[in-house]
Amino acid sequence: MSERIKVGAVCGAAPRPFWSVMIPTYNCQKFLAETLRSVISQAPDASMMEIWVVDDGSPEGSPEELVREIAGDRVKFHRHPKNLGHVKNFEFCLNQARGEVVHMLHGDDYVLPGFYSAHEKAYKENPEIGAAFCCSRQIREAGEFVSNSPMVIGNTGVLPSDWVLELCVTNRLETPSITVKRSVYEKHDAFDSLYGWTEDWEMWGRIAASEPMYFIHDILAVYRRVEVSNTSKRYRTGENVTDFYNAGLKIQSYVADVPEAVTKEHQKHSAFCGIKVALLLFPQDIRGVYNNLKEAGKILPFFTLTRFFYSLVTGTQSKDKG
Repeated sequence: MSERIKVGAVCGAAPRPFWSVMIPTYNCQKFLAETLRSVISQAPDASMMEIWVVDDGSPEGSPEELVREIAGDRVKFHRHPKNLGHVKNFEFCLNQARGEVVHMLHGDDYVLPGFYSAHEKAYKENPEIGAAFCCSRQIREAGEFVSNSPMVIGNTGVLPSDWVLELCVTNRLETPSITVKRSVYEKHDAFDSLYGWTEDWEMWGRIAASEPMYFIHDILAVYRRVEVSNTSKRYRTGENVTDFYNAGLKIQSYVADVPEAVTKEHQKHSAFCGIKVALLLFPQDIRGVYNNLKEAGKILPFFTLTRFFYSLVTGTQSKDKG
């Protein structure tokens, strides 16, 4: 059963901005200045773009002081008196947003020059689209380059309707790279808290199943990857594997006639998710390794997975090809 709330329509007759840039934060003040400056440096005036920072009760730092130091009154600030959890914070952001198009930009990510102009051009030239996204760059916590996102199609343009099958397998885009019409959120509801690790992917799949989407082949957004913590409950218990698998199945339920090959490919990606985390936890957290392999073993044969994991750890080639 899904756990998502409605996004209400904007009330009142006051003119609305084209953009709502919503920046949810939690204990990421050391990155927030870079995030804010990346937006403000290319922001039109307040009549065209509202900017919010919404802090989820961070116990560390003084994010409001930082916002005022960098942006004065140009950026609206709200702090929840207690931590709601990231999905509830996202819900608050969506319902506060008044713009025609919403950009959810996490407080540790940032955008590159030209992000908003490229996205605005996409919506104005293609009024039928419900969302647009660009290529992104992934970096480590300290800023070192990791990778660039793959090209979805060879050039900029509206994606074919069957592109949603790509999202039936795995997530193909990072949250800072996508913008969505507010009316689409009103139609399809907010993020689903049932998917505590993959709520963004499930949302993009929900949208792609029924709304035209636009791809911009330029790298205009940066996603900061925070390394997996061995104390993270979701990683130690293997819940991440279950979330990943169930989110893909949920997206498949939105699509008619999903090919069997797509379903099988999703199973492989889900099981590999468990192996990847098990490798990150090994050898410090053997219980966490076991939990991830156990959850992955509910998707593909457990013996096959453990043999493959052993070969990766030891550097030997597993003979089991099953």
